[in-house]
Amino acid sequence: MKLRIALSLCLLFQGCDSFGAADSVQAKALDLPTFQDCETCPLMTTLPPGSFEFGPIPGDKDAQPREGEQTLVEIPQAFAISVYEVTNQEYAECVSAGACNAPKGRAKKAYNSIPNIPISGISWEEAMGYAAWLSEKTGHSYRLPTEIEWEYAARGGTDTLYWWGNTMIPNKENCFGCQPDPKRPKMFPFSGVEPVGGYQPNPFGLYDMIGNVSEWTLNCRGDRQLKLAQAAGELDSIRNSACDRRVLRGSNNIIRAAAARISYFGFGKPDHPFDYMIGIRLIRDDIA
Repeated sequence: MKLRIALSLCLLFQGCDSFGAADSVQAKALDLPTFQDCETCPLMTTLPPGSFEFGPIPGDKDAQPREGEQTLVEIPQAFAISVYEVTNQEYAECVSAGACNAPKGRAKKAYNSIPNIPISGISWEEAMGYAAWLSEKTGHSYRLPTEIEWEYAARGGTDTLYWWGNTMIPNKENCFGCQPDPKRPKMFPFSGVEPVGGYQPNPFGLYDMIGNVSEWTLNCRGDRQLKLAQAAGELDSIRNSACDRRVLRGSNNIIRAAAARISYFGFGKPDHPFDYMIGIRLIRDDIA
């Protein structure tokens, strides 16, 4: 596979000589600017336009038929994405405003006691509600990412199974079976979810793109053509699709390492919350 990245993206890496070689990308954050639209809003960073190969890399023995084949996709415009998964503390502002529901079930315990872990136990519909509330609060356009935006962000300019290469390395991400260091303490015995930012960021400076909690996206299950149409700006076709399953990306803390591959995806009922497994990361697309 040959990864093609727009000139603006190559310049961020101070040249493209090292792109495309498996396990060659250094796992350190770039110096991309960050911002917040309010004190309790998610921290955001702006990603440049570019292009990448969407889908499983050639030779990926764990790739599933539903993941399809690689397709070159253009990202024509810059967009902002949250550096971390939305936290309990950030989501609680929406609950306090009466615009969001607090998590129930087992996720309620973590929500009430640990402010800096990802919000979980909320449905796709509730995630959409949080994005709508944040948009109204800030005057900017927040939403869930499409699958293509999510994968572009997760890869961070790389073209390997994981953002750091093709081999699972201990303590890169929080997922079950990711060869954790046995000396690393288990912080919360009632949950495998850990505070945001506890592991290394990918080359775009984004944390927990693999593991911790899975993340809702706009896409319906099985609508690969709509995924590709997203590159042409047909967001309404994705957002307003009537479907019984919405796509989840990023694996989580109870998923095996094979499912931590960047191209892997799952799905869930849009009205169903999942304890400790599913959270959110937001896009802001009105970037000047």
